[in-house]
Amino acid sequence: MNTFVILLNNLLHMVTNFDKTTYRKGTNSVKWDLVDMIFKGDDLLPMWVADMDFESPECVKESILDIANKGIFGYSACLEKYYNSIVKWYYKRHSTIINNDWISYTPGTVTSLNMLIQSFTKEGDGIIVQQPVYYPFFNSILNNNRKVVNNPLRYNNGRYNIDFDHLNKIIEEENPVMMILCSPHNPVGRVWEKEELTTLSYICNKHNIFVISDEVHSDLVLFDNKHLPYIGIDTANILNSATCISPSKSFNMAGLHISNVIIADSKKREIFRSHLNKCGIEWPNIFATEIQSVVYEKGDLWLKDLIAYIESNMLYLDSFLKLNMPEIHLVKPEATYLAWLDFRNLNKEETEINKILINESKIALDYGSMFGKEGNGFQRINVACSQELLKKALENINNTLFRK
Repeated sequence: MNTFVILLNNLLHMVTNFDKTTYRKGTNSVKWDLVDMIFKGDDLLPMWVADMDFESPECVKESILDIANKGIFGYSACLEKYYNSIVKWYYKRHSTIINNDWISYTPGTVTSLNMLIQSFTKEGDGIIVQQPVYYPFFNSILNNNRKVVNNPLRYNNGRYNIDFDHLNKIIEEENPVMMILCSPHNPVGRVWEKEELTTLSYICNKHNIFVISDEVHSDLVLFDNKHLPYIGIDTANILNSATCISPSKSFNMAGLHISNVIIADSKKREIFRSHLNKCGIEWPNIFATEIQSVVYEKGDLWLKDLIAYIESNMLYLDSFLKLNMPEIHLVKPEATYLAWLDFRNLNKEETEINKILINESKIALDYGSMFGKEGNGFQRINVACSQELLKKALENINNTLFRK
């Protein structure tokens, strides 16, 4: 199916209007209110942090209002309804069975990463990451006095792949005890295939490497790709992994602090929960428990429309680049609303490109080296915005970076 047909089909069958623009300045928004300070610019269009400009589903707003109208905001607990909603959603979306008692509530995925590192490693231990990758991965490792063991992704013919030869080599040399897998991958947008995950799990299980699978973008898979949960690839993975999931990316609810960790092994799960307790992480946000249940029950149609709109924006981005800025290449997006752009054909240093984007284009993108040195020459752009805003951003870049 060609680009025009996909765009037309997506837009014709959508129920939700994602072209609506909500003014977010003055709302304590990290994305909109801190962008000028962080990027040291003025009046920048924020196309950076993984935060959508779309309103959450109506069921989320209705649930919040219902709780607020009751006017009582005491301690809240995760009850059976909460866990059931996760189990049902996980099976419906990913055809994978998990049990209620495997699930632990946490207030955020980055918090989960730090808690898991502290629970299952000791200072000085090596932890594998695959750069370029979501930068809190290596920050969480270094901040806990562990060692980053980098297994860089290979970029060949416009697509990223896992370098298994290098992975085996660094395991022999560094003796790491943990790996943080980004699945789907942020920022390169890969959805790992079964053969890749099978090989990876074989290697990690063989060397007793505990895998944390960050699957927070697993609901945002594009263009008929299929997310495969790490826990479902091999029976050994059930006892040798932890999976991080959350509705926050899928439904634009990061500020509500809802996330969960799936650990099937009872002994490891008790170790993790004990550590959470030592850190005082116990009762969830009163809005979080009810909202997750509601959105997993009623959010399907909204999510379907969201994915269609993101696909349309990705196709628009690709078309705009090819027509106007062919020097910039879009790495084929398979998941997430974060597009990974290859600027290397410009033959400019990253600092020079950043200076032009901020001071002249008035755009804030996430520069590639934030995700590790392998990201140098790339930029990450957030397309979870109205197509009008995306068009404006691209036109600004074209009119400044490629000024005749």
